[in-house]
Amino acid sequence: MAVSKHGVHGAFSGKIGSIIGYELNGQNVLRTVGARSPSKKFSELELINQGRMREVSRFLKMIKPFIVFGYQHLAPKGSRVGAFQMAQSHTLKNAIKYGEGNKPLVDPEKVLVFRGDLLPPQHVQVSLNETRITINWEAPHRFAREVLIALLYDGEDYREFREVGSLASTGQDTWDLRWVPKDGRPIHVYVGFHDTIFNQLSDSVYAGTI
Repeated sequence: MAVSKHGVHGAFSGKIGSIIGYELNGQNVLRTVGARSPSKKFSELELINQGRMREVSRFLKMIKPFIVFGYQHLAPKGSRVGAFQMAQSHTLKNAIKYGEGNKPLVDPEKVLVFRGDLLPPQHVQVSLNETRITINWEAPHRFAREVLIALLYDGEDYREFREVGSLASTGQDTWDLRWVPKDGRPIHVYVGFHDTIFNQLSDSVYAGTI
C-alpha cells in the first residue's frame, strides 16, 4: 500500500505494483522492482555481481554511521544518491578481490572509509600493547585545527571510532581500547585527518592490522 502525501498530484510513499516511492535527501524518488520469471536462471556474471553487492553491503553495514560521516561531502544535500551509496559504489569499483571459485571478497586494504581533499597522514605505523594502541605518522606543516581520526574494524562486528585524536602536527596518538577480540581476528586500522573548524576531511589511509 502507498500513502499519498499531498493529494492525487503529490508524492507517494510505499509500493504500487512494481513501483516503489520514497524520500531521499529531501527529494521524492520512484523506482521499479522488476519481476523475474522463477524458471529463468541467473547467469554466472549475474551471480558474481550479486555476490559483489552482498559482500560490499555486509562489510560496510556494521560501520554505516562512520561511513556516512566519512563520505558526507561527496553527497551534497538534495542529492539522490546518499553518502552510504557513494561508499558502496566506490568499494564495488575499487576494493573487490576474488577468492576460490570467483567468490567476491572485499579487500580491506583498498577500502576508503573517509573521503576528502585534505592531505592524508603519511608513512603511518600502528602498534598494540595489550589494549593500548599507538599510531605514528609524518605530517609536517599541518594546520593546528587538524586532528587525527581513526576507525578500527575487524570486518564483522568489532569496531571502534576515534573521533578526536591528537593534533595532526604532533605525529603520534595513543589511547586505550575499550576491548580487543580474543579470537585472533585481525583488526583493520584506518586513519585520516579532520579539520574541526571547517569540517574538512582527508582520504583515509589503511594503516595495517593489530
